[in-house]
Amino acid sequence: MRKTLIIGNIAGAGYRIKKSLHKAGMDVDILISDNDMSTTNDPSWEDTAAFNGREFRTFTNALNITEDNLLYRNKILRQLYLYPKIRSYIKNGCYSFGMPMGIWPIIFHDLRIPYVWLCAGSDVREVLGGSSVLSRLMQNAMKSCLGVVTPADDGMLKILRKYIPEDRMLFIPNYPIDAEIYTNDDRIPSPFRIYHPSRHLWYGLETSVSKANNCLIEAVARLREQYDLRLEMAEWGKHLTQSKELIKKLGLEEVTEWHGLIDKRQMANKYQKSSCVVDHVGWGMVSQTSMEGLSCGKPVLANMSSSVFRQFPDIPIMNVYNTESCYQALHSLAADQLLYDTKRKESHAWVRDNWSVQVMGKKISAFFGLD
Repeated sequence: MRKTLIIGNIAGAGYRIKKSLHKAGMDVDILISDNDMSTTNDPSWEDTAAFNGREFRTFTNALNITEDNLLYRNKILRQLYLYPKIRSYIKNGCYSFGMPMGIWPIIFHDLRIPYVWLCAGSDVREVLGGSSVLSRLMQNAMKSCLGVVTPADDGMLKILRKYIPEDRMLFIPNYPIDAEIYTNDDRIPSPFRIYHPSRHLWYGLETSVSKANNCLIEAVARLREQYDLRLEMAEWGKHLTQSKELIKKLGLEEVTEWHGLIDKRQMANKYQKSSCVVDHVGWGMVSQTSMEGLSCGKPVLANMSSSVFRQFPDIPIMNVYNTESCYQALHSLAADQLLYDTKRKESHAWVRDNWSVQVMGKKISAFFGLD
């Protein structure tokens, strides 16, 4: 059996993949950046035991680095300082396979250890798609990559296709969700309750580069003229002030509730108490929020890319991309009980059977011939 290491600034995704691969019978260790452990209410960790360090090691405790180490504390020098230490750690650990995130494919290429890149977002756009020295090292490392596991995102795929043939890409909606934590809930709240846990990123009307929270808020204002409803939102993000100003302008303060950073167990409870979940109205992809909402058995609204539609034609998400489409989707759920019940029943089953922690490990191991 291959001894596998997952490594990187993984924000909880690598831990869920480890759980999934373990269920598929693989021997997997995990080494994470200390950034992932910087706050006790980091919303990425569902498992308290994992958060307390029982399932993984961090860079500092694995490499015996103390916080007063000046080279480690310097953001510019940190990667250069970590590289030889992590390289030695991997070599001494006798790992025969790697699943790195971020920049760490460079080490596996250097050590000639077979690897699959777990890539998303800035890993592709800023590292692989850049022109810096680090980007060139990453581009060179891709020559020995067996393939990638990546969410279906139009922008990322445009870059990835330059380095990896599409038949070596395992497309996923997003990284796996634990269906035993994000469980189906048959409660139907009254009044109609809309939950939007995404951070507030709103760059005017450019929905292609923002989460377009203004579109959701405007749609809710229209729906409130017809139905009794509540809106709950995450109280954090770059453009929170703009969102609050619009809520006040549209007279939604009385029906809007807020929460700050909470752990994932608390968030799962909020999903379950909602009527539906709205992810981003801008940016075409399926985020972790969408997957969590589906797993909790809720109708989910999100803007989806053409790649998502092509790869997952059966995904039970209602596609929204502006104020009008968001209003129409919310109105149909509030007005049509049969549609609402159908979406609710489809949601959990789709994640559980296709893309949960419980099944994704088998998909990964079968796709890359690791079983």
